[in-house]
Amino acid sequence: MAVGSILTSVPFALMHAEQTGHALGPFLMLVCVSLVLCWARLSTRSLAASVLVHASYNFMLFAFMLLGTGGFRHLDKM
Repeated sequence: MAVGSILTSVPFALMHAEQTGHALGPFLMLVCVSLVLCWARLSTRSLAASVLVHASYNFMLFAFMLLGTGGFRHLDKM
């Protein structure tokens, strides 16, 4: 299962490469995020768990971006 998780996580991160400007740091972070999603799926035997973790992660990023830009008014600071 570990090999399968890694083989799934790398394409997941590559799928988001355009959004992160093909930078190595975000790529590695997304590999780790994907491994957490795989772990949630495998440990709970429920796809809903990994979907909930993914949605929570996306919401956290959105909230930090909203706060960091003063309500998306200062996107140039990102």
